[in-house]
Amino acid sequence: MATWIAISKDTQGDGASGACGGDLIPIETDPEKIPPLEDIEIVVLNGTDRDGLAETARNQLEERGFTVVESDDTEARVDKSAEVTYGPDQYLAGLHVKSYFYRGAENFQADWDKPVTVTVGEGFDQVLRTDEALRTWSHASSIDPPKGTCSVD
Repeated sequence: MATWIAISKDTQGDGASGACGGDLIPIETDPEKIPPLEDIEIVVLNGTDRDGLAETARNQLEERGFTVVESDDTEARVDKSAEVTYGPDQYLAGLHVKSYFYRGAENFQADWDKPVTVTVGEGFDQVLRTDEALRTWSHASSIDPPKGTCSVD
């Protein structure tokens, strides 16, 4: 009887998505589960006064195989090559997109429910080639879940 009570009242979960406990947000952190590039939807914004920068980045991202759903200007200003914003559902995709921007910044937002958004900045020169991005990705030491999240691998 004691065993049945312990099992029926167990709140630890089974390791599936949503089994983090508390207010932690589950995110996928297994690099093997990065979506194919064509499945990663991106919005590109120009965070500078340089005309046509969003369109340049858009074209280069599409040449690499990404799906760009929108490009436009924004009032937000970015000093780095880019700021890549993404939420829990695009965690791996967001990290992967960031690897295409030399010295880019990541901006994880727990409540983000839009496509991965790249705001290109003053430091933008070009979107890295796929081989360069993969080299950057492979040199990452580890994937640590952001504060307020937990890995569901």
